[in-house]
Amino acid sequence: MSAYEVKSAISMEADADLSAAQYRIVKVSDHKRVNIAADATAALLGVLQNKPSAAGQAAEVQIGGVAKVKMSNAGGSAGAIITATTGGVGVATTTAEDYCLGQALEDWAANAIVPVLLMPGHVYPTA
Repeated sequence: MSAYEVKSAISMEADADLSAAQYRIVKVSDHKRVNIAADATAALLGVLQNKPSAAGQAAEVQIGGVAKVKMSNAGGSAGAIITATTGGVGVATTTAEDYCLGQALEDWAANAIVPVLLMPGHVYPTA
């Protein structure tokens, strides 16, 4: 992966043990804490950068710049628009009205960690 330095991050409380979720896509939970994003139907906050091991611990979430993102078991190409799927992993989308995390900057193989230019808050356009 190429070196990317510019980033913007925030700290919020974790909603659960997220120690196995570093580089996964997260959202704001119903408890106003950080939790794993399981699909593209809710607004995506960013990418978890640390490994909080219990609810209430600080979760560092990258919300801007280029983040490392754990991808699903399907490969993809640079330029793909990325959203979340089960377990908070990234997956390419072309589905109208999916919430999007950003754009992949490199091709990837299944289960890879790839750089994604973050653009949280965007929604894939309708046809």
